[in-house]
Amino acid sequence: MEGVKEWCIRVVGILILAVMCEGILPSGDVKKYVRILTGLILTIFIANPVADGFKTDFFIDENEQTVDFEAEKMEEKERENVLRLYKANLEKKMNEDLSSVIDNCEFEFQIEVESGNMSEFGKIKGVIITVLTKEEIYVNDVVERLLSEKYGISTKNIAVNYRIG
Repeated sequence: MEGVKEWCIRVVGILILAVMCEGILPSGDVKKYVRILTGLILTIFIANPVADGFKTDFFIDENEQTVDFEAEKMEEKERENVLRLYKANLEKKMNEDLSSVIDNCEFEFQIEVESGNMSEFGKIKGVIITVLTKEEIYVNDVVERLLSEKYGISTKNIAVNYRIG
């Protein structure tokens, strides 16, 4: 709407200039030509947006474009925050599930989820689990079965690593 406001101010400015020119000039042929010229300029200026088909940028100023850009950035940040929170909740839940079945171990997770395709947004694509233990154990089958059944992850997309220490 700022574009329309500026356009109106310019039209009024041209009208004021035309009236001033007409008032200063003495009557005669020169005044007649100045009146025709200012009328022509005013007509062209008024008709220009119509001739251009009221292009979008005539009505949208830089501030409105900036607002749209900022809104897109905020939406992207919001999506990132949702994914971060979702992954944190998944890690917590998976840790609880695995801890209830496997004793004396801690777990670290790297979870990859779908973020590009909105129809599958948040679907778990893969998990890398690091089992932290003080003794050598092998729990791949238990981990893969539990995560596959509970979270619908294909066993080929579950990797289990061990860190003994």
